[in-house]
Amino acid sequence: MTETPRPSTRSRDENEMNLLNDISFVRDLMSIGASIAVELLVLVGFDFVELLAFERFGFDKPPATVRVAVGMFVALFPGVNGKLAVLFLAAYHE
Repeated sequence: MTETPRPSTRSRDENEMNLLNDISFVRDLMSIGASIAVELLVLVGFDFVELLAFERFGFDKPPATVRVAVGMFVALFPGVNGKLAVLFLAAYHE
């Protein structure tokens, strides 16, 4: 009878490492996707709060440059800094 040669241990280890690298790459992509989703939620929430603050309470809207600058700040630093930026915009009026 002829025996089928088994793959060497080295190629099997390489295959396992390649598989682990692929899994790690997919996990990194999922993490990046989750981060982008959180950023989008922060921006949508920021727009909602801005809409409430400026239309509901009768504040004038700040200039577009201020809105873009604060929006970029919120996008780059969500969390506490984003809340501070929303408070800044809510307090800002001409």
